[in-house]
Amino acid sequence: MSGENVPVLRDAYDAFARQDVAAVMAAFDEGIEWRVPESLPFGGTYRGHGGVGEFFGTLPSHLSDLSVEPKEFIDGGDTIVVLVRVAGTGAAGPLDQTHVHLWRMRGGKAASFTEFGDTARTLAVLGQPAGTA
Repeated sequence: MSGENVPVLRDAYDAFARQDVAAVMAAFDEGIEWRVPESLPFGGTYRGHGGVGEFFGTLPSHLSDLSVEPKEFIDGGDTIVVLVRVAGTGAAGPLDQTHVHLWRMRGGKAASFTEFGDTARTLAVLGQPAGTA
């Protein structure tokens, strides 16, 4: 599947940008595991389309004007790393930083997602200093 997975993810990021959740979900395996650092108030592991939908539903209560813009795709076949610019506004101010998204693909769909970013900075933007979440 090498070379075929990046367009699937690129389309999913484009769909997220236009808030087309159905198109985003179409890129995901039914049993996707979605991991966000547990130190964040919306962090944890979410499973399946329902879990990812729940995660997406929590974001507006934490960050307004959220944008997730892929800057680089690193194609490792069924493992794709994406460097993304994440921007938005939290209770204590603006967020603008680079995150790393690690995707595992299976059968042309995303089977898992893990996000890595500066959680201390994100917590500060949310008005929750690190160690108090």
